[in-house]
Amino acid sequence: MYITRNYRIAPATGLPVNDGYMCSIKVYKQHKASKDITGYVVKNGKATSEQMTIKEGEICTPVELNDVEYIDIKDADGNIIRADFVPLLEEYYDVVDETWVYKAVRSLVKPA
Repeated sequence: MYITRNYRIAPATGLPVNDGYMCSIKVYKQHKASKDITGYVVKNGKATSEQMTIKEGEICTPVELNDVEYIDIKDADGNIIRADFVPLLEEYYDVVDETWVYKAVRSLVKPA
């Protein structure tokens, strides 16, 4: 699994800084849910009021995440579920460890 985000150069320091909270996720192996993942079905890029659960052990693919709000995960049928990412942010965020996002996502999915 490979997680990327956009950066920009801070004018004051000339150093790279996050350009927002969105991260893209590329998956090179099949994954399955490490635990039940409940969220809202996404249609046309927006979460609906329809809830769905990906059960522990079911095949799924993380797609993208907003690291302060939600993660989108595709189930085996192609449905995209938007799950709350805030509990993972609270558990895994570490200002000195840039890999915290990866660790948070890996707590939801594992190689199948």
